[in-house]
Amino acid sequence: MYKRWITFVSFLILLSTVTVLGLRPQTVHADSPQAFISRLTPDVKSVSAKYNLYGSLMMAQAACESAWGQSQLAVQGNNYFGIKGTYKGKSVTMRTAEYTPGGKLYYINAAFRKYPNVKASLDDNGSVLRNGLNWNHSYYKGTWKENASTPEAAANYLTGRYATAPSYAKSLISIIKGYNLHNLLDGTAVKYTKKNLKMQVKLKPGHDFYNHIPGSTYSSKRKHYGTTYKGKTITIDDQGVKQGAKTPYYRCYYNGKLIGWIYSTAVVQVATYTTTYKVAQVSTAPKNDFYNHLTYSVYATKRLHYGTTYRGQNVTINDQAQRAGTKTPYYRCYVNGKLIGWIYGGALTNVRYLNTVYTSQSMTKKVKSVPGHDFFTHIPKSSYGYKLRYSGKSYAGKAVQVDMTGIIEGIKTPYYRCYYNGKMLGWIYGGALTN
Repeated sequence: MYKRWITFVSFLILLSTVTVLGLRPQTVHADSPQAFISRLTPDVKSVSAKYNLYGSLMMAQAACESAWGQSQLAVQGNNYFGIKGTYKGKSVTMRTAEYTPGGKLYYINAAFRKYPNVKASLDDNGSVLRNGLNWNHSYYKGTWKENASTPEAAANYLTGRYATAPSYAKSLISIIKGYNLHNLLDGTAVKYTKKNLKMQVKLKPGHDFYNHIPGSTYSSKRKHYGTTYKGKTITIDDQGVKQGAKTPYYRCYYNGKLIGWIYSTAVVQVATYTTTYKVAQVSTAPKNDFYNHLTYSVYATKRLHYGTTYRGQNVTINDQAQRAGTKTPYYRCYVNGKLIGWIYGGALTNVRYLNTVYTSQSMTKKVKSVPGHDFFTHIPKSSYGYKLRYSGKSYAGKAVQVDMTGIIEGIKTPYYRCYYNGKMLGWIYGGALTN
C-alpha cells in the first residue's frame, strides 16, 4: 500500500496544534542543529552504511521531517521521518499537512509509527528506502548510492515519492549543503595526484576494481573482480589517498580500457625475468633472505631460508628478475644443485657470468635422429645473449661441420658451433651430436 509522508511544513503546524489534538504536554527537545547532527551522526553513519544510502540525505531528512528533533512526533514517538502506520504494534496519531497532485495544501489525522529509540527510526527509514514498497521493491532505487551519483540526485528522486511537498528536495539539499553533511557523513575526502605508472595485478589481489574509491565522498560500486585481471600488466593515470590514510588507490586501465580504482596493495611493479647463468657468493652478513618467489611480485611469497644460513657460500644462478625503476636485480639461486630460492642482489658478492673456454676445431659431427636440443646464436649459459636460430630436429641425421667448441665452467659436455653446407647453424649442446 502506498504510504504518504509527513513533511517539514506539517511539523511546524504540529508544534502549534498539540493542544487541539489532545496530546499530553511534552518537553520539546532543545537540540540546536549542530547538537542534533552530533547526536545522530554515529547512528546515521551505521545505518546508511548498512543500506548503502547517503548519510547526508538521511540526516537532512531526519532534520527536515522532525524539525531538528523538536516535533511532537519525534519527541513522543521517536519518529524522525514521518513514516505512517505502526511499528511492532505501536503508533501515535498526528494532524499532518498533505498536498494534492496539483499542489493544494490540506490536513488529515493519521497514525504514525512509534519507535523505542532514534536508531530504530533511522533503521526503519533505511529499510524502506532500500527495500521499497510491497508492490514495488525498487520504488526508491534512485536514492541508492549505486544509482545516485550525489546526495542531491537522491534528494530530487524523493520528491513526489517519499513526500508530496513540491519543495521537498530543495529543503533537503539546503540542509545538506548548509551543514556540510556530504563531507561529514558520506565518506572521506581524497587527495588526487596524477601518475604515469605501469604495474601488474597480483595473482591473489585481495581487492576489486570500483568506479570510485570506496569510502570516498563518491558513491562506489564494483566494476570488476580483482582476480579477473590477475597477473595482467595495467597502466595507472591517477592516485587517490583518503584523508588520514597512507596507502593509495590507483585508477587503472587494461589495453587502454578503464577498469576502475583498486587498492594499491593489489598491484606490484612490473618485473622482467631473464634467463641467465651466473655464479656468486652470499655475503658474510646478508641483510636479505631466500624466498620461493620474487618478493613484492605477483606471486604470494614465503621465506625458504635465512640469508645467513648460506653466508659465504657459493651459489649458481639460472634466472634474474628486475623490477621496473630499480637497478639491482633479484636472483634465483642454487647450492650444489639444490634450489634455495630468490634473493635480492645486494645480498650477493662477486656476481659474474660462468666462464667459457673456447677452442678452435675442424671436425665433422652428425646430428642425432632425436637431438633434444636446438641451434642458438650463442652458447646458452654464457655471458652472451642468445636466441634460437634453428630447430635441432630440422637437421636430424645430417652431417655438420664444427669449427669451435665452448666448455662452460662446471659443465663437462661442450657446445659446438656448427655449419651445414657452408651455412652457419649456430651453437648446439654436444649431447645432440654423435660421431
